[in-house]
Amino acid sequence: MHKQHHTYTNDIHRDPELTSFWDREELENKGFRKVAANRWEYVLEFIDLASVMKSHLMRIINSSRGIPVDYTGTKWSLENWRYGDEVMRDLQVTAQFQIGVYLIILALPMLAEKGMKELLFYWLIPAILGFIPINFVRNAEHADCFISKQGDEINCLRNTRSCRSNFIVRHLMWNMNFHAEHHLYPMVPFYNLPKLSDLLEESLEHNDIKHFLNVNWEYVKRDGWIDQQNKESGRTADDSNKKLL
Repeated sequence: MHKQHHTYTNDIHRDPELTSFWDREELENKGFRKVAANRWEYVLEFIDLASVMKSHLMRIINSSRGIPVDYTGTKWSLENWRYGDEVMRDLQVTAQFQIGVYLIILALPMLAEKGMKELLFYWLIPAILGFIPINFVRNAEHADCFISKQGDEINCLRNTRSCRSNFIVRHLMWNMNFHAEHHLYPMVPFYNLPKLSDLLEESLEHNDIKHFLNVNWEYVKRDGWIDQQNKESGRTADDSNKKLL
């Protein structure tokens, strides 16, 4: 699915990052900005660990059964595209192999108390908890950028956001903060993305916000992206909150 996301970034019909998490009415709305419906939904992106684990587990389980699913792990939302039979078979075998490896890795340390503690400390706990804080740097990669409707061009100069950030974040993210550059030239190795960013500086539409803290503030502040999306969509705060009921 990630290849599909790269090929059809921010296309409301063909990008699984959109179709998986927003319904057709929201996607078709002229004010849609690929942001949370309200500030509480924004907070849930950091604390809803159960939903995160469910989607990841169901993705690999259903793939191992030969059932195509989107990022939710429980349904298929791309109306006009499906995996070919050969691709689905390869995905199924890969998922089965992955589950087998996980079971072996989990079984071996159980023979030794120390091994189990190390497994929890160095792999399982970071793998589970890491999904939550990563949203601080991922939730605005395509937010408030150009949305492709029917027939619109796919232009990564306009539909993806880049940030400069600091050395620690850049190092931990393998320079994926230069996200527009990564989408434009995915074959460029991560260590050359800063150089590519310098070359594309004047061409990118969304590289004006230099830090992820500022990006998240634009997301939630009064009259920020959430409020603008609701206003342009003709929704009130009460309407947005109905999704949570």
